Amino acid sequence: MNRRNVPFTLAVWLLIATTLHAQGAAPATSDARRNTVIVAPFPVNGAPPPASAMALSVPQARAAMRETIKQTFVGPIKTCLLCSLAVLSPVTDFRLSARGFSYGVPATVNNQPFPVNVSADFKKLGYVEAYKISSYSCSKGSCYTVGFLPKPNVRAASLFSIEWSDEATAQRFADAFNRLLYAYYHHEDEEEFAAFSTAAKAWRENPAKPPLGPEADRHRILAENAIQEKNFDSAIEHYESAIEVQPMWPECWFNLGMLYAEQNDFANAADRMKHYLELAPDAPDAKAARTNMIIWEDKATKE
Repeated sequence: MNRRNVPFTLAVWLLIATTLHAQGAAPATSDARRNTVIVAPFPVNGAPPPASAMALSVPQARAAMRETIKQTFVGPIKTCLLCSLAVLSPVTDFRLSARGFSYGVPATVNNQPFPVNVSADFKKLGYVEAYKISSYSCSKGSCYTVGFLPKPNVRAASLFSIEWSDEATAQRFADAFNRLLYAYYHHEDEEEFAAFSTAAKAWRENPAKPPLGPEADRHRILAENAIQEKNFDSAIEHYESAIEVQPMWPECWFNLGMLYAEQNDFANAADRMKHYLELAPDAPDAKAARTNMIIWEDKATKE
């Protein structure tokens, strides 16, 4: 999407979201949380989120984010926007990095494509909770939502929210979100990479490299097939799933770096190539990989 269209797109998305919640809001009750998503600021003293979030490891939280985003409320959502018919489809194109995430909402206005992109930066967010709401978008009249706003200390109806039809999935997303937010503020990505670097050194020094396990190999096959079909989102998803179960796989990190770069996701591209170089610092393509990583890191800081 052309950057010059971003403000207009965002304005329309806000109007759509406001319309959805306005049309679907239930009558006011004594329980203000019924129709309100409350976003608390990240505690200054660094207090952790609820125990249910801290029970997850960072890799588990990442996996939960990717898993639950697939289970968002299935629309399409229809609403009247300035006397036009707006149709919002379920969340797609989910991207997750150490510093935040983004997703797309395929939409049409008067039968014309109108994609919407939303970005969430952890440094601007606070802990979230999952709440039951009455919503125009829910086929049963109510669903569960997790909302997040670009500024902390805001107590208002959510303009940026994701909905699920069951409470358990919404709560799992909230727990994963909170765990990764905590990890961001405590620089756990640096600690995790340090641990990965140590493991990579041991892997490099071990002459007997273990083969790919069955689960990782299955994701390899599916990722390569997705690339042939030019379905890069699916390829990324399968490669990400593969390194969750077999992180000592250099080619997987390299392929992820190239795929993310192809989609202009430079933060993730640089991070994945950094992992590749830890595993294969002397590879024939290491110099080119390092050059790409530096360029992508620079581009990521300018996004």
